[in-house]
Amino acid sequence: MLIAFNDEETISRICYVAWIRDRDQHILTVNNTTFISDARFGPIHMPQLASWALRIKYVDTNDAGFYECQISTTPKKSRSIELKIVVLRGV
Repeated sequence: MLIAFNDEETISRICYVAWIRDRDQHILTVNNTTFISDARFGPIHMPQLASWALRIKYVDTNDAGFYECQISTTPKKSRSIELKIVVLRGV
């Protein structure tokens, strides 16, 4: 599962990109550094696309909720993205 933020104009001139889980305000990643012990989470930088993504491996229902990408511009830019998990039953 990838949650991506793409803003070519902004990303090309910024210093830091942070991913934050809204439910507990836990800083998950800043640039290429991960700040959570859960190894399923990690950053992906795609410079050719001027994009940063948050990777979540083996997504489960506990991962549902809002995630925010913050970039260190003045003023700060951010985007919240809601991750919804759909469990298919009887397939």
